[in-house]
This record gives sequence, C-alpha cells and structure tokens, in this order.
Amino acid sequence: MNPLNRVKFIRSVYWLGALADGAATIAMLLPGQMLSVPQSYLSVATRSAFAAGAALMLGWTCLLIWAAAEPVARRGILLITMLPVIPGLAASMFYGYQHGCMPLAATVPMWCAQTVVLVLMGIAYHSANREAVASQSICH
Repeated sequence: MNPLNRVKFIRSVYWLGALADGAATIAMLLPGQMLSVPQSYLSVATRSAFAAGAALMLGWTCLLIWAAAEPVARRGILLITMLPVIPGLAASMFYGYQHGCMPLAATVPMWCAQTVVLVLMGIAYHSANREAVASQSICH
C-alpha cells in the first residue's frame, strides 16, 4: 500500500471509530429505545449513569475526530481506544446482559461492531507505526 493510501486508511478508521462512538452516545441517551433496556431498569440512577457515559462517549468521539487530522502523529489514540476503551465497553455490556438489563439481541450486534472496529484499529495502528518509521528514515 502506498503511503498516501495508508494514511487515508488510517484516517478512515479514526472516522469509523468516531461514527461508532457517536452512535453509542445516542444509544446511551436513549437506552430504552436504542439498547432495548427494559423500563423497569431505567431508574434515575441508571439514567444518570447512562448520561455520564454518553458525555464521555461524546468526548471520545471528538478526540477521534481530532486525531484524524494527524492520523500518524496521534496514533497513540488508536492504542488507547483498543485497549481500555473498547474492551471496557464490551465488558459493561456483558454485565448488563448478564443481569438482564440488556437482551442478547441488542448486545450481539454491538459486540460484533466493537470487534470489527477493534481489528481495524489494530491494523491502522500497525500501519501508522510503519508510516512513522518510514517517514523518520526519509528525514534522517
């Protein structure tokens, strides 16, 4: 893959992550409709936790958009997203499923999407590292 296409791919993965996080933000603001969370689980405390999570997801959306402007230089954002963020979200969804808060039909598609984003971010991170090394060897 030539360097221009590699950078375009890396940037597109940031944008894919931003879109996924933006969708998660909306889902967290509307958990009953978007995540099929039963009304009986939507107490004030639960809604407050979802709202706090939505604020963080919106912040991460903005962070991914910011990183897309300099996809190679800001590649560390991909690594942080791959390690604590995506697995943490998947684990919290598993907890919700395990306790009857989220049906399997709502969690499986999200786990699949998280897996795809995780794999693509891994490839993009590896590509960004290769691009960084290549540009350093050209400059020196």
